[in-house]
Amino acid sequence: MKIRLEQKLSTCPETMTCTVCRHSFHVDNIRTLIYDNQNLIQGDICPKCLKFNSTVIQQKLRYHADYLMHESTVHSAQRNHLRERALDLLALSEESIKFPTFLQWLWKRISILSTEIEELEAARFDLSQCDYETRLQLKNLFSDDQFCQ
Repeated sequence: MKIRLEQKLSTCPETMTCTVCRHSFHVDNIRTLIYDNQNLIQGDICPKCLKFNSTVIQQKLRYHADYLMHESTVHSAQRNHLRERALDLLALSEESIKFPTFLQWLWKRISILSTEIEELEAARFDLSQCDYETRLQLKNLFSDDQFCQ
């Protein structure tokens, strides 16, 4: 299992549910996603759970899988979905965890900052272009040639 860093998209909700502890948490600019060994996203992981070592995370995933198995016996309408999710989490808990390195965190923050700066520069350029075009239109509108006609 890998924990990967992704830039939060504008369509992403402000709060997410942690795959490990099932608590809601606020998402900043960087999402921390859990991928299994087949490179499938299994969910988000909160900052609190990121501080745990791999053994604790694996235990919490097993506990979450047990909880979902129990819930599948209570909620017959969602039985298959809950059992499949429980089995996915149980399999995930057996995988070794690869955490992001400090350099990966730093690189992701720099790339997000770079993107934000590019967007600000583009917006600033568009505004200055708009001002320039507006001035040209006003100059043409009030030019002496038009008043002479």
